[in-house]
Formats: sequence, C-alpha cells, structure tokens
Amino acid sequence: MLTNTNKGATKLRRWLADNGKVHAWFADRIGCSPAHLSNILAGRDLPGAECGRKIRKETRGKVHPSDFLLQVEEQEAPDAAA
Repeated sequence: MLTNTNKGATKLRRWLADNGKVHAWFADRIGCSPAHLSNILAGRDLPGAECGRKIRKETRGKVHPSDFLLQVEEQEAPDAAA
C-alpha cells in the first residue's frame, strides 16, 4: 500500500505555529491568497516555483521548496484474511 506524504506542509504549519504567524499574514508576505496557502497546508495544492522560493526566503530556509515534493512511502497492506 502506498501513502503520499507532504513534508513541506507539515514543516510550514510547524514554522507558522512556532513563530506565532497566522495564515493570512504569511500568505500576504509570500504574495498568494489565503485560500491558496490553506490548500498548500492541507496538501491539496503544491506551491509553484516562485511561491516555493518565497516560502524559503520568508522562513529563512527552514522550509525549502523541495520539502513539498510528494514522497511515496510503502506500507504493508492489512491482512485481508484477518
């Protein structure tokens, strides 16, 4: 069984919380809509190249554009006979 993980969304949510920043403030700082940022944080959207660069700059490199690349993790499927 394969599961998509989005390390970037998790890291960005953590950075926002650790730094006491609200989504609307951060969206304004990186030049995207709050709705788009919300979708990025929920894993429904990925940031484009420019948005990714701005995220990296605003977080001082704590969240990198490559963090948003979807990574596939393999997990064992539950036993169907159980």
